[in-house]
Amino acid sequence: MLQARPILLWHHVTAATVRNRRALVVRVPQPKAEWWRRESAVPVFELAGAADFSPVRLWQALCQRSPHVSASPASTLPAFHRASGSPLTQAYMTERVTDLIRRAGFSLVDDRGRVLAVMAASYRAGGVRSAVDAGLEEAVIMELGRWHSSAWTNYLLFTNRDLCLASERMWHFAAAEVDGSSPHSRHLRMDAERHQGMPHLARADEQAAMQVGRDMMAQSGSAWSGTLRIGDRVHVRGQQWGLATVTRDNGDGSFNLRWDSDMDQEWSVQREHIVIASS
Repeated sequence: MLQARPILLWHHVTAATVRNRRALVVRVPQPKAEWWRRESAVPVFELAGAADFSPVRLWQALCQRSPHVSASPASTLPAFHRASGSPLTQAYMTERVTDLIRRAGFSLVDDRGRVLAVMAASYRAGGVRSAVDAGLEEAVIMELGRWHSSAWTNYLLFTNRDLCLASERMWHFAAAEVDGSSPHSRHLRMDAERHQGMPHLARADEQAAMQVGRDMMAQSGSAWSGTLRIGDRVHVRGQQWGLATVTRDNGDGSFNLRWDSDMDQEWSVQREHIVIASS
């Protein structure tokens, strides 16, 4: 038997100052994403330069307009309620948004032109899309949405335009690889120039060549990592994890990287996936 989720009550919402910023703090009871907690405090901050979106001001306006605030105990009054005092249900919210979209003259359609219905998941999908379009990193998206896994990606819908632009980027990158203007091609060219004066190394086994290189650089006191050096700033091709630092050459063609966003964890990555960050 499914247990009903608790209703957000009036005393769960308060205006406060969080880290010197005004915010509306919502204490979510028995949060779904953190089921082991009794409640989870979620701050909704005031945004600089966004006068139309002021959570604190809108909450105070609701307090003044609702006749139920003074008439009902805060322990039983739903935080967000209708004129009758009844809580805003999921069905009401989806119906209301559908009506507002219709009045505005808009239609939600898929790539085939079929009209889509507004669902509860539409709020999550809209939030994820807005975050991605704003260029937020995955860790920030998870923190804002209180995600504890990559399940948020299930709400990220790509249009045909997204796929077309992705194909164009892949094509242009492939063309840059051919003409030698891409970072990867420049690294390959540098490797080739480095081996021109050592033909015997170019023909030797790759691991043996790397060992000779390490020995040569050790004599001059430099840290040698093939085409990478310990401490180099890099990122991983095709990923959006941000910048990382090379911390170790594993000697097998892979390097340990430590990301700025996750300083407590190192990951081993093959050399062909690592790109030196431009200065």
